[in-house]
Amino acid sequence: MPNNIIDHESRQYYRHPSHVPIEIWQGEGGTAHLEQLNNVSLGGIAFESDSAWKLNSIITFMMVNDQSHQFTGKVVWCHKREHDNHFDVGVQFLKNQQDLVDDVCQFELYKKILFIFLDEFYESQFEYNTV
Repeated sequence: MPNNIIDHESRQYYRHPSHVPIEIWQGEGGTAHLEQLNNVSLGGIAFESDSAWKLNSIITFMMVNDQSHQFTGKVVWCHKREHDNHFDVGVQFLKNQQDLVDDVCQFELYKKILFIFLDEFYESQFEYNTV
């Protein structure tokens, strides 16, 4: 199998797609970076960054919409994208983060419900105004 192809069958955890803004920093008092989460699993996260992250570095992050929980992990891969100047970064949790997975999935569900509600609301307003 070529090096750039990931064997999804060998994954230990299911990845939940998510596009939640996260704040990430390295070390105590490190500079915080606002990044975009791509997915989350019980084993870790993947996010998009405009910076390369050093392999094996320990980072801390939190969801921007819920700053009450901080999570720690280790950078296990960082790949430069071919189509832009960004990087895809993989982080392995240092301990089980079921709470994060639950929070992200709940947030994604909330976003879907909100979008459906807004779509139906605007559609009904359009129908009301054209009558």
